Amino acid sequence: MEFKWESTYNKVEANETIKIGEDNSTIRTFMLAEMRLFLELHDFKVLETHDRASYAFPTIVIVAEKV
Repeated sequence: MEFKWESTYNKVEANETIKIGEDNSTIRTFMLAEMRLFLELHDFKVLETHDRASYAFPTIVIVAEKV
């Protein structure tokens, strides 16, 4: 899946909101099975996976080693 990420970053200083940056990106998401297959096809062995909470979307951390 692919989606567009658009963010504006602000800070409040002396009761005034000041824009300090923005982020416009296209993000590609992968299912765990897709990542496992990709790693295996490139000679990696998946050792562990961990679900990790994130403020924007669910995240999985993959620990792998080159074989």
